[in-house]
Amino acid sequence: MDKAAPEAFDPTPYVNPELHGRIPQMLMQTIFPLNDQTLPKVRESAAAWSAPTLPQPAWNERIIAGPASAPDVRIYVLNAGDSGKAKPAILHMHGGGFVIICFG
Repeated sequence: MDKAAPEAFDPTPYVNPELHGRIPQMLMQTIFPLNDQTLPKVRESAAAWSAPTLPQPAWNERIIAGPASAPDVRIYVLNAGDSGKAKPAILHMHGGGFVIICFG
């Protein structure tokens, strides 16, 4: 009995709907068919492109007291052990708690 060719994989259900129009172009850019038999080899070769894992920087957690009517603020300080040197900073604020109008 002849072995049937593997069924082509349809990535559409796993792709953001905004990108569905680009799926044909993305699939045409592959050098070989991407399916359940070729994917493990692709993943194996991609590991060679990965950057090595870097050591974790020193860090600590601090709590900054908020005003009387507000909660305390938790911050994480990276490279905390390397004091006295100018360092870049990242401020990340989650906007989910910001309220313009409160109905209630």
